[in-house]
Amino acid sequence: MKHLSLSIKPLSAIFIIIFFSQLSYSQTFFPINAANNGVFEALPSGGSVIQDFDCVDANPCYWFNVGGQSVTVEFFNPQNEPSVRVWGMNDDDTRSIMVNGINYDLSASTAVYSDKVICSEVWGSPGPDGIFFQSGGIIGANTNSEGNWSYQDITLLTTGIESITVTSNGGAGWGVSGVTVEITNDLIELAMLDEVMLYPNPVIDRLYFDLYELDVTELRIYDIQGALQIQKTVLDNLTVLDLNSIAKGIYFVEIRSQKHSATQRFVKL
Repeated sequence: MKHLSLSIKPLSAIFIIIFFSQLSYSQTFFPINAANNGVFEALPSGGSVIQDFDCVDANPCYWFNVGGQSVTVEFFNPQNEPSVRVWGMNDDDTRSIMVNGINYDLSASTAVYSDKVICSEVWGSPGPDGIFFQSGGIIGANTNSEGNWSYQDITLLTTGIESITVTSNGGAGWGVSGVTVEITNDLIELAMLDEVMLYPNPVIDRLYFDLYELDVTELRIYDIQGALQIQKTVLDNLTVLDLNSIAKGIYFVEIRSQKHSATQRFVKL
């Protein structure tokens, strides 16, 4: 049995220990602007902006059209061999990558890129290549007149990655669409538990929970000292807790599934 201790949110003297008997791993793609994804935060600089183009699996993207623009992906936990999705690079578009704040020299021994996926046959992308590595960076394979309406994933062949910075060294326009990381299906559920909607907050007497389709089994209310005040078995995705039995103050609700627990803070008026 594998044991993994995760700290979700502070809960006074209560510590949540989660036990995994079997972990199922999957490669999961996250759009660059995915909020509250539980995996990373994207930090643009130099004027790069979010734009949409006619490319479903590459929308939206941080769009770069001058040198010096960049986006940094800061992971909440170190990642092993993540991938960055790039879109629309031509032979005047070049970029470099930094890993953990240090320049990462791209070559056949340090990274690999996937086959290109053409987004639109109307615009197209002739030839078998969309990008290739050159002088430690990335460059597009096609000319501007040929176009490159396609995307590819660049996998960095290293471990312990805490941040990736993609910087434009020049070009007429290309984009960074997102990242792919290997995570467990259990951690996906855990991240979703941590984002369960509870309302209103602050609350006077009735606290509502929108549990989506999560397999939540129980809700527990603790006071600031960690003492259990209310315990309720969950039978419906939309659940209501009657709080008339507890005094005004700060409380924590523990949201429990078969495998995981997550906590959120609320105020009783």
